[in-house]
Amino acid sequence: MKQLVNFACDRGFVAANPLKKLRIKGPRPAQQPNSTLEQVHRIIAAGGVYADIYELLAFTGLRISEVRWLAGAASS
Repeated sequence: MKQLVNFACDRGFVAANPLKKLRIKGPRPAQQPNSTLEQVHRIIAAGGVYADIYELLAFTGLRISEVRWLAGAASS
């Protein structure tokens, strides 16, 4: 819409752009569920194949892709 009004201003069809200061807010991202500290400790205590990785993710704030990159860099 802004581009259309800007085009009209540039061509002299309208004197001023009434939409110039208009700000459109995008949708807010959905809140991601977080594990409680108790849940994190219970998952780690249960062991399992991914307990070490889960602990690393939970307490460092790394993303899964970052852990994969680190694992790949370590094996090279």
